[in-house]
Amino acid sequence: MEDLFVSYELALQLKTKGFNEDCFTLFDEQGLLDNYWDLDNEEFIYNQSIKDLHLPKRNSETKNVTAPLYDQVIEWLRDVHNIHVHPNFYMNRFSNLMDYEYQVHYRVDNKWQCMKITAEDSRSNAIYQALKLF
Repeated sequence: MEDLFVSYELALQLKTKGFNEDCFTLFDEQGLLDNYWDLDNEEFIYNQSIKDLHLPKRNSETKNVTAPLYDQVIEWLRDVHNIHVHPNFYMNRFSNLMDYEYQVHYRVDNKWQCMKITAEDSRSNAIYQALKLF
């Protein structure tokens, strides 16, 4: 399930770009996921180290950082910054197998631009590239 959350490094960069949405969990000061969402009881379960943190949003007085889901970040980029990040599936002409890349669509001078990200872990790379746009 941890692969649903962005990395600690990406969460820190999102914080500098103004991401401050409610999240299911936090990273502690060492970059480890520090709590989880109890699906049965629909409540946050905190480890002792951040028990006194009552807000799921980032707390500027601590070094804990919210750990958003990739989907949350992609939605935030779309809704707040009009940057669209999505996978694009295509037939690889060399291997004749389905392959994918992530595309980042954004506007410059009222015209849509597209960046294609094909590197490994392309979802993270696409978000990193999108954050450079603002």
